[in-house]
Amino acid sequence: MNKPEKPDQDKSPAASRNAQGPKVANLFLLGLGLATLSAALFLFGNEWLGEPFMLAILGAMAACGVFFVFLIFLGFVQVTSRRSVNTLAERLVDGMDAGLVVIDRDGRIVYSNQAYADLTGATDETEIASVEKVFSRRTEASELIYRMSNNAKKNIASVEEFRLANGLRTGDEGARWFRMRARPLETEGSDEPMIVWQISDITDDRSRQENAFLELQNAINYLDHAPAGFLSSEAGGAVVYINATLADWLGIDLAQFVPGSLNLNDIVLGEGMALLDAVKAGNDGSKTAVIELDLAKTDGRPLPVRLFHRVAADVDGAPGATRTVVLNRMEQEGSWDQDSEINFTRFFNSTPMAIAAIGKDGGIRRTNAPFQRMFGDVVESKGGNKSVSFADLADESSRDSLKSAMKAAIAGQAKIAPVDVQVPGEEDLSARIYVSPVNVGDDGGKNNSDEEDNQVLIHVLDMTEQRALEQQFAQGQKMQAVGQLAGGVAHDFNNVLTAIIGFSDLLLANHRPSDPSFQDIMNIKQNANRAASLVRQLLAFSRRQTLRPQILQLGDVLSDLRMLLGRLLGETVELEVKHGRDLWPVKADLSQFEQVIVNLAVNARDAMP
Repeated sequence: MNKPEKPDQDKSPAASRNAQGPKVANLFLLGLGLATLSAALFLFGNEWLGEPFMLAILGAMAACGVFFVFLIFLGFVQVTSRRSVNTLAERLVDGMDAGLVVIDRDGRIVYSNQAYADLTGATDETEIASVEKVFSRRTEASELIYRMSNNAKKNIASVEEFRLANGLRTGDEGARWFRMRARPLETEGSDEPMIVWQISDITDDRSRQENAFLELQNAINYLDHAPAGFLSSEAGGAVVYINATLADWLGIDLAQFVPGSLNLNDIVLGEGMALLDAVKAGNDGSKTAVIELDLAKTDGRPLPVRLFHRVAADVDGAPGATRTVVLNRMEQEGSWDQDSEINFTRFFNSTPMAIAAIGKDGGIRRTNAPFQRMFGDVVESKGGNKSVSFADLADESSRDSLKSAMKAAIAGQAKIAPVDVQVPGEEDLSARIYVSPVNVGDDGGKNNSDEEDNQVLIHVLDMTEQRALEQQFAQGQKMQAVGQLAGGVAHDFNNVLTAIIGFSDLLLANHRPSDPSFQDIMNIKQNANRAASLVRQLLAFSRRQTLRPQILQLGDVLSDLRMLLGRLLGETVELEVKHGRDLWPVKADLSQFEQVIVNLAVNARDAMP
């Protein structure tokens, strides 16, 4: 607020109040002089002047003293120490743009600067009033001032802003905004602090804020009704802003849109996210890429668009927020050629085969979404498509073959054998690359000086699943061969064991149990029976055995398997068999049951540390 210039600053209301300090000092010196003179006359002038004359003089001096005390009591003379601050501090406070006034505990004004007088419209000292009196008649501020005053009396500082519809002074036009501060001021010899009020006219600041807000609202309105779509997303893909144009294209209700509730994965169809993720910020901290893809409407229909996708890097270099301008390719008025371009772009990005155009120098010119998905890690490790060579798409073992295919394509050969490669950095990802020449020049390929004229087109098939199936098929063939061999050997071995078991029975029939050879023959028969069990397992493995379910006693079966399990588990594993009581009989194939028990024991052994 501009203050009117005054020819004599000392004649201002604030200066008039502050000028009382010298007057009070002069009156104090006058009273001190009168007291000293009275004492001297009483001591030395009694004999010289006479008693009646002395009493008259002392009575006059006493009357002056009583009159001076009466003036102090009425407040016409104030003896507070306003001059406790130095002249520099007073000039500093008087020069403040904000109005400042100090109120004592009795509500009297102790100090006020010129800005306070200008804000309140006071023209002389008698018109300067306290903050409570100035705003008590204003309903917009009376309650606020009362609350701030109580807080200050409780040693609590506070700041408030309020609006006066008709201003503060009589001549003010229109509404004015004010910022009020109140804080306690501790004084010596008093339990209750004074209150320092500071008031500032912030109407101009509020006007600038309102204008900036209106300009921001206008900018948002312009952006919302722009002929192009716009969206902004965070590093994780969460959409934090979408303008009305794009929301209308996609069928999104902006009234229900919450920032962060929508992700780019929700509106990008097919492998389009691979193209967006492939855009990395450059050395300057940002990068803009032109991308053709399809967005998904809320009803599921595709919307072909062209994106101007800008990615900015964070402080640590990681991908940060994105800003994307979206052009609706369906609303562009064009010829049949433009429609063909849109369809080609959609087919190019929607095909499950990875496709890339490679220049004569070996650099990658253009890729589709499946290519970015398959070789995204390779492209990112090299710093982008322009930094990736076709040779980087294969591992060391297949790189020479790929270079030979590339030379053949540049030479114009039509039939080039595909190259099977292992994607670098991906041990489980295998690919088959088909290399073919393509001439995109306008001169029929006569001018080979431009790297863009002679290009090589590569098609990449993901062969990971096929390789896994091939390995499974080869493993199956091996297992089938092993099973056939095991079945043949087991069949012949079973015949030998049948003879051993038969002759063992004949020997046992001819020997009594007391015969020393009886126990040896019994051991031969038991081992032959165990060997026959192993043969049955081999026959079951080769699928040449017919299952023969029979009634089994689990305790007896486990007792027979105890010796075999002990050998399988080894010396470091202790086998403990606990037989349960009253177990029901089980009907199962003996060989299959024994195989299950053996598998459980071996798996338990392998799981032990």
